[in-house]
Amino acid sequence: YASRGLGDVYKRQVSDELVPRAMLAARMCGRKTMVAAGGVAANTILRADLMAACAREGVKLYLPPLRLCGDNGAMIGAQGYYEYLAGARADLSLNAYATRDIDDAVVAYRACPHVMESPRPGWAEHDAEGVWWHDLCLLSNELIRDSGLRAEQIVSLGVSGIGPCCLPVDENVKPLRKAILYGIDTRAAKEIEALNAEIGEEAILQRYGTPLTTQSAGAKVLWIKNHEPEVYARAVKFVTSSTYLVAKLTGQYPIDRYTAATWVPLYNVETGDWEEDLRGICRRD
Repeated sequence: YASRGLGDVYKRQVSDELVPRAMLAARMCGRKTMVAAGGVAANTILRADLMAACAREGVKLYLPPLRLCGDNGAMIGAQGYYEYLAGARADLSLNAYATRDIDDAVVAYRACPHVMESPRPGWAEHDAEGVWWHDLCLLSNELIRDSGLRAEQIVSLGVSGIGPCCLPVDENVKPLRKAILYGIDTRAAKEIEALNAEIGEEAILQRYGTPLTTQSAGAKVLWIKNHEPEVYARAVKFVTSSTYLVAKLTGQYPIDRYTAATWVPLYNVETGDWEEDLRGICRRD
């Protein structure tokens, strides 16, 4: 795309992701008032789409003028400038963890780089054991050592991932292939097209509050079924990064509702549970 065309495509994608979710949240919470603020509220396509959606559903929308739609970009840029002058450098593979005490003060900080693999154009993968599990163990041990904490002082461990990903594992939580990452992995384009044709784009938007995109993990499960049937047949669970780490630690397979909502069309945001009909993509268990 030309630079202007690329910018328009990006603004349209932002609106297509945020507006349906905002309206779904308003319906689920019974709200009839909405405020759009921050830097994203300067997106002209988003503003127009929000106005139209709120008008259709009888929701009163408050939109600040553009001159008040600032965000923290300037602050980040200023901090980055001084970090650069100080010689600090980090690429996009940085993996960072912080340890906080009970009063929410950082008592230790550690980071380590990791590698994203791209074996084919449009593919983005992580080695779950070599990156996720290895980094968690490495950084946790370093943080405990640096902080001087004793085991009995540790109240909880928090884990998270940058976006929804798809990892098939066996009954021992052993990965059966590299993890397929979030929206930057575009391999499931045909599966997305087929699901849109089967279910209907409008029906998907109404039922799940978001369109079916490369961010959707459900389509990637279907891709594994179609292209790697031997892996699919051995899979006991399909998990995301945080679920994998918790399962390694505890044997449990939790997933928060926000992350589950990205597993379109497998998770029903209205009921807060997996669909009864998973359209042959996988089993509910």
